[in-house]
Amino acid sequence: VNLYGKCGDTRMASSMMDQIGEPDEHSLSALISGYADCGRVDESRRLFDMKSNRPVFVWNSMISGYVANKMDMQALVLFKEMRHESREDSRTLASVIKACGGLGF
Repeated sequence: VNLYGKCGDTRMASSMMDQIGEPDEHSLSALISGYADCGRVDESRRLFDMKSNRPVFVWNSMISGYVANKMDMQALVLFKEMRHESREDSRTLASVIKACGGLGF
């Protein structure tokens, strides 16, 4: 699942997910990134919303997916939400800085 997600083959990744059931956090993160890389941010967000108590790398996948798709305000809104549930790391902050730049701050 991780390999298909990272390679952008979201159809195969989804097919494998259907066979194995609920993804672990690493597979979920790879799928979120894979869908975002293909411009399917709504599907990324649907997967993101499936999981509660997300580790920082899952948050980072969704935030960086927003930034990669020029959805900078959504990235900042999600970052604000993240700060209530998790701790950011250097990757989070790099994405937030890009989002701020994209918004002209």
